[in-house]
Amino acid sequence: MADDMTDNIFQRAHTESLYNDLRRANTEQAKKERFLQYLTTSFAGDGGAQKLISAIALGAERIIANITRGERLAKGRADSHTETIIIEWEKDLAKTGEHAREQLEEYLEGSWRSGQEYRFTLLTTDGLRWRRYAPDWSEVGFGLLTFGRNFKLREIRRFDLAPDSFDEFPFFLDEVLLPFRKQPSTMDSSVACFSW
Repeated sequence: MADDMTDNIFQRAHTESLYNDLRRANTEQAKKERFLQYLTTSFAGDGGAQKLISAIALGAERIIANITRGERLAKGRADSHTETIIIEWEKDLAKTGEHAREQLEEYLEGSWRSGQEYRFTLLTTDGLRWRRYAPDWSEVGFGLLTFGRNFKLREIRRFDLAPDSFDEFPFFLDEVLLPFRKQPSTMDSSVACFSW
């Protein structure tokens, strides 16, 4: 079974098909659904990944309360929200990336104010462009996270799906979506392990 998963991950044609479909898709919803198909097939032999994929699908349009907007608390809808991941999907991240980052800030704040721990992978994407964010801790005063949104997110990782990155895309997804699983080795990670 593990060999089947490895074979799927390395099927360049599978990633190329996703790339072509995402370029033609004209809504966030279409992109998200096509991406979930890709994940399901790519990680078919991995039970843990399949549970996460189900959680992402079931966490679609999840309402998040306790978001500060001006002087009042409001609610928002995260495109995908699980216990460990918040993904904000956009039609074209090049045009609306800043807005997507601001929405992640709102959703993270609302999650924290609702009592959830900080353990989220925060992503914005249009399926082709992926940006990972984390709070900029240098801008946060000690103990102030519970009193409104007094933090900013900063980009910590980016990945652009393009013909020259098809082979790396499954590894990127494994890194950001499935960080607690044992990851398949790549040449770069093997070299890094033996670099002194």
